[in-house]
Amino acid sequence: MDWNELYPDRRAEGENDLRKMQLVMLRMLKIVDHLCRELDITYWLDSGTLLGAVRHRGFIPWDDDLDIVMPRKDYERFIKTAAERLPEDLFLQTRDSDPAFYHPGGPQCKIRDKYSVKIERWSNPEARYQGIYMDIFPADKFSKSQPARAYEHFLRVCYRNLCKVYEWRTKRPAGSLKARLLNLMSWCDRKTGWIKKSLRYYAILARKRIRHNEASQGDYQIGCGFELVWIRYFEREEIYPLRKLVFEDAEFFAPNQYDRILRKSYGDYQVLPPAAQRQAHAPATLVIDTRTPSKMSSA
Repeated sequence: MDWNELYPDRRAEGENDLRKMQLVMLRMLKIVDHLCRELDITYWLDSGTLLGAVRHRGFIPWDDDLDIVMPRKDYERFIKTAAERLPEDLFLQTRDSDPAFYHPGGPQCKIRDKYSVKIERWSNPEARYQGIYMDIFPADKFSKSQPARAYEHFLRVCYRNLCKVYEWRTKRPAGSLKARLLNLMSWCDRKTGWIKKSLRYYAILARKRIRHNEASQGDYQIGCGFELVWIRYFEREEIYPLRKLVFEDAEFFAPNQYDRILRKSYGDYQVLPPAAQRQAHAPATLVIDTRTPSKMSSA
């Protein structure tokens, strides 16, 4: 398959660095959509990408990322099958394909552009690729009945707090009780390694719940994957059946009741944020195309 003929790289057509990044991500999305239709894999636009599709019919003008979601089984199948099908210039980045790529609580799968550099403050300099990317998140089933629902929610709250402590890498001013507590837990972790041990134990418990819920015939909700810090739940009818929405110059799959989902996440999402908040997260280092002479941008 000639990917460059089907979905040519148009980054050079962008009028500024932000738009060039968006064009790289748009090409990625088109390729992922193509593969998903070919492999019968379900996905849908999520978060700011979904908001952009509804409010702007494309990227939010100041947005520099792209998010999609896949049900757990499709997410795992995509990871197993997509790497060898992607064009040569894209890389499927997971912990297996790039051991240095690991961020507890955050995205565990990215599609990376090999011909760019986008280093952010949380980037691991040892990661194999650091290019412009799109995120792919898993969606899991969550129990609606008690006590299973309470147990799953408790697990996720504990995990989110573990991730917060994990992020507390260096000692910070102890001006509040929260800061002093985090500093104490970070100190204990340096002595005992209890956070990493707890994260490993959580991964075991989460995997058991994922498999249990996948096999269950009971009523369930759909939410952000167990390995993510975001705790959001949606009814099945809010997601399915999927519909298509225009995003830039193409159509992609989106949740059926996208209005309800966006209101849960953003409130009155049609109201634009204040002008001061309309800006992308500036990367520490940005190179749009390493194949051509360019000036490295630093924030």
